[in-house]
Parts: sequence; structure tokens; C-alpha cells
Amino acid sequence: MQKSLPLHEETHFKVLRLLEAKPQMNQRELAQALGVSVGKTNYCLKALLDKGLLKMQNFQNSQRKLAYAYVLTPVGIAEKAALTGRFLKRKMQEFEQLKLEIESLQQETSSNDAHEAGLPRRYAPRNDGGFVIASVARQSMDRHVPSVLAMTKTRRPRNDT
Repeated sequence: MQKSLPLHEETHFKVLRLLEAKPQMNQRELAQALGVSVGKTNYCLKALLDKGLLKMQNFQNSQRKLAYAYVLTPVGIAEKAALTGRFLKRKMQEFEQLKLEIESLQQETSSNDAHEAGLPRRYAPRNDGGFVIASVARQSMDRHVPSVLAMTKTRRPRNDT
């Protein structure tokens, strides 16, 4: 099983992406965009500031004293690029796994549909040790049924004497 990004790295990545696009976001807006509490957002921002990935700047023409912009530092830009690469790699792996799962479900669904239509099922081994349910094709059945019928017609009659 592949190792995923630690939860804090994914959160840091999302924060850096959001702040790069909109540095004037306040903590409440950022928390809402991330789907986390304002406290967690504050904790994450402090960690990013302590690592030197972000710096805070006061707005020059702000009417509010506490209006800040969170700006990515050069180190923050480099770290965001590295996090983006790891995030993209993980998402591509998840995508491939989802494609395989979808294909498996589609095969299972078509097998169930065939079974409901009266076709028998056959179990086939998979590479991972499990089994796949596969329908026997109607053509395969048609090939075998005539030979069985022919055998029954050529049976010798019983002698009752």
C-alpha cells in the first residue's frame, strides 16, 4: 500500500495554494475554504510562519489595524512546488486505483445483469487471490446444448422383454 502525504502536509499544501491565489484572505475565510476550524487554521498559519514559508504584511491603506496579507516567501514557493509534486503523484495513484475499482464494479454489474437474464455464472481466479464472477456466454451454451440433445436422441431404446 502506498504511503500518503501526512495530513498536516496536505493541509499546508491547501493553505499555500489558497494564499498564493488570494493573499488577503483572513483566517475565517481560509478556515471556511479549508473546511476546518479557525483555531486549526491559526495553528497551521503559525506553523507555516515559523517554518519561514509565509510572511505577514499589513495592508498599506487598510482601515482595520489587523488587516494582513499572507505572502509566500521564496522558500514557501519552493516548498509549495515540492508539495504540489507529491500531491499530484498521490492523486494519480488514487485515480488509477479508482479506475481499477470502477472496471471491477462494471464487470460485476454486467455479470449480475447476465445472471438475472438466465445466464449461468462461473468463478474465475484473480491475480490477488480473489475470484471474479464471469458469465458464460450464450454462444458457448448454444455450442454445447446441441451435442447434449444429439446424445439423448441416439440413446438405445430399452428392451422391456
